[in-house]
Amino acid sequence: MRLLKIRAENFRNYTSLEFKPHPFLNIITGENAQGKTNLLEAIFFNFNTYSYRANSLKDIIKWQEKNTKVLAIIKEKEQQYKQSVAINQVGKKKVLIDGVENKKKIPGHSGVILFTPDDLNLIKNTPLLRRKFLDQEVGFFHPEYISYLQEYNRLLVHRNHLLRNIKINKKNSILETLVVWDEQLVNSGIKVLLTRLKILKKLVPLAVKWHRIITKNVENLEIRYLSSLKVPVPLDEKQLKIRFHQLIKEKRLEEIQRCQTMVGPHRDDLFFLINGKNAKFFGSQGQQKTIVLSLKLALVSLYTEQYHSEPILLLDDVLFELDQHRQKMLFSQIEKGMQTFITTNHFDHQLLFNANYDLYVVEKGKINISPVEYRV
Repeated sequence: MRLLKIRAENFRNYTSLEFKPHPFLNIITGENAQGKTNLLEAIFFNFNTYSYRANSLKDIIKWQEKNTKVLAIIKEKEQQYKQSVAINQVGKKKVLIDGVENKKKIPGHSGVILFTPDDLNLIKNTPLLRRKFLDQEVGFFHPEYISYLQEYNRLLVHRNHLLRNIKINKKNSILETLVVWDEQLVNSGIKVLLTRLKILKKLVPLAVKWHRIITKNVENLEIRYLSSLKVPVPLDEKQLKIRFHQLIKEKRLEEIQRCQTMVGPHRDDLFFLINGKNAKFFGSQGQQKTIVLSLKLALVSLYTEQYHSEPILLLDDVLFELDQHRQKMLFSQIEKGMQTFITTNHFDHQLLFNANYDLYVVEKGKINISPVEYRV
């Protein structure tokens, strides 16, 4: 996949943006608050039709303007098309593909893999963010996962509501109804769990491989899935269902007291270790960033394998806190073919020797290509 051209009007600090990127590697430099991250957001917004930064889509509209539009010319395999995404002042969205309005959500993976500094929270913060990574970034690689997850979440809401009613009303008839919801939740939850494990079985070895490349085999990465069901090995679906039912019964009184379901994939987690130590507590900022990068590059490998096409890679402020060796190893891999956009305040030309790339400078919402004499 390639982004051939992008044009934006009234997007963040860009009044008018027109950008024809390099087909392979694009280095976006400039001081803070000039528009580097906004450029990556515009690309992401066009491909995904939502923003990864804004709480409301209205927030991406330039101050005191009424609407914004981002148009991209995209080449996917041998096909080329135009995609336009517009937002008005009340947040209404309009998507056009080759001039024809598309009111349906874009199915499957958008073809964009994104890294931002906030992704470090995947290691540092709560299990909720790690489940979000599984559901929103990994789940797309299984066509039925999203529907499984939506069904499970729907059942979870209803069951929690029922637990609340039981606590308030204390009626045995309501308690008997809970058994029916238990059965549905178990069947749905097992589908979510088994699909997660199926995707992770592909993703984890790829992440470990990328981690070894970036660290030059100095560090060993382990990724473990922590299930509230205490998953048996080898996996047995029948035993999993029995275990799920057993734990629900054991925690019945606690669930009623708390008005929430205490076991299931909605309470699971990922666990990262570097050389046998918990990366959340013992990993440096650079080591934690390397883990996240390895996961993102594993998604790239998974995308390429599944869709027979390379995705577009967006790396925002990726070089900060990576030592020079890790930076060089990262560049040695990403310059091999996929179209990549990297933002950075300061760029060391020594990192790219005879590489095929363009260097751009962003200043006050304007993008200028760096003169040839400043590029190796």
